[in-house]
Amino acid sequence: MGAFDDERRAFEARFAANFTALPIKYENIPFDQPVTGWVAITVIPAGGGRSSIGTTVKRHRYVGNLQIDIFVPEDTGTSAARSHADTIDTIFRDQQFSAGVSGTITCNTPVYVTGGVEDGFYRAILTTPYHRDKNF
Repeated sequence: MGAFDDERRAFEARFAANFTALPIKYENIPFDQPVTGWVAITVIPAGGGRSSIGTTVKRHRYVGNLQIDIFVPEDTGTSAARSHADTIDTIFRDQQFSAGVSGTITCNTPVYVTGGVEDGFYRAILTTPYHRDKNF
């Protein structure tokens, strides 16, 4: 596997191992949408560049956002979505991890925003900025 795929696997594995409250929808994988709620995980790369000086080790830093969409049934308030966001916050905030050849992923502070109601579900979005350092 390549570094970008291992980056995705690292996020998904960490999330699956630490969050069991709702079913998880993964990118481009068939999913039967439950009526009780679910979460969707998306890794969104946003750029990168060389972060080292010299020629011996060439370190590159990739930046992006991990987006977790939290869906709870419409007209049930926001407490459940916010509670799930609090749990997810602790899984990623200030954490470092990796998988395969991903390089070290470092997560920053998640941000919670509301996404409104769509198709009978209230949507909340928890976005965690991250960077990933990879040596070449």
